[in-house]
Formats: sequence, structure tokens, C-alpha cells
Amino acid sequence: MTSPDSAETTPDQTAAATAPADRTAADEATRTGPSGNEEPLRAVPRADGTPPRALVLGATGYIGGRLVPRLLAAGYRVRVLARHPERAEGFSWGGEVEIVAGDATDPDAVARATADVDVLYYLVHSMATGGGF
Repeated sequence: MTSPDSAETTPDQTAAATAPADRTAADEATRTGPSGNEEPLRAVPRADGTPPRALVLGATGYIGGRLVPRLLAAGYRVRVLARHPERAEGFSWGGEVEIVAGDATDPDAVARATADVDVLYYLVHSMATGGGF
């Protein structure tokens, strides 16, 4: 336990003390997180002119369920790997994506899902591994 009079250095103070003198607060802000002024997500077409394909593992989860519509709006063709395809179909975007039935631990399902994919978002976690999650 420390007393209120003790001189502890916080991580922020340490970082400030070791930061180059020419770095500004604006520089730091651009390195630490989104500003709200980022360019909108846009799919860059493939060399053959077709839209790129994104695979989302964990599409029916909290983040994945919000990422998929953004990818679609940006012009990506979206494929999802789902253990329970009916769950993916139940989302508002379910009819706009290609759904591959399978589990991320099944090499054959992953091979099918990753075929001809340009970008992969891995948003899978396991809630069954223990109680301290």
C-alpha cells in the first residue's frame, strides 16, 4: 500500500517523459484510436474488376453481426462460416451473403470457406473453455 505522499509514476507519465520532444498531442491521437474522421470503408475491385470477397468467421456474434453489413455496404462479396447456418440466415443480411456450413475447427470446412477469399476476419472465441471469461 502506498501513501498519498509517495511519488509513484503512472504509465502515462512515463510515456510522456520518454516521448520525443517533437511529438505533439495530435500525433499521439492519430496513433491511438479512431478519430471519427476516417475514410469510409470501400472495397477495391480485384484485377479482373470483380468485387473482393471477405470471409467472416464469427459473423453471428456481436462484432461480426455488425461488421457484415458494413462490408456489404462497402461493396464486398461476403461469405460466412457458420456452425448453425440458420442463425446467419436470421440476420437482416442473411440473404445477401454466402453461407458455408461448418466449424472453424474443421479443416475441410475452413478450406471450403477460404477458397477464393481476399480478406478474412477471425472473430471467433470460445465461451466453453472456462468460467473466468
